[in-house]
Amino acid sequence: MFGEYAGVLESSLHGRENDWDDPGVVVEGIDVATGQPNTTAITAEEYYHGLFGYTERYVYDAGYVKLRELRLSYNLPGSWAGKFFGARAASIALTGRNLKMWTNVPNIDPEFAYSSRNDQGIEVNMSPNPRSFGFNLRIIP
Repeated sequence: MFGEYAGVLESSLHGRENDWDDPGVVVEGIDVATGQPNTTAITAEEYYHGLFGYTERYVYDAGYVKLRELRLSYNLPGSWAGKFFGARAASIALTGRNLKMWTNVPNIDPEFAYSSRNDQGIEVNMSPNPRSFGFNLRIIP
């Protein structure tokens, strides 16, 4: 809701295709005064500011599936490990975190972004959960 209000989300691009003096959002509906279909265009800013506070369009099923961490590791044979400073064992590994997520919730990570304050279940101004990759070399002397 805040992202659309501020105009920072891709979903708030509608209506900004033209200049400020040629607004591009025509809200579907009936003009109460005339009884005819609405033809009045408004700016994207007016449109998204007008939606602020109507939270129904921002309620989602928070179910998701996430590939949170993946680690591929290989234990080197003992004869190879001995070549590394006379070690008894050695292993190498590649790791990745937050690699993929399947969800119907746009723009946020449902696992990470919900508040634990009095507004539980509400996503409010949380930093994104980073994707990371790593390499590990373990040598046991």
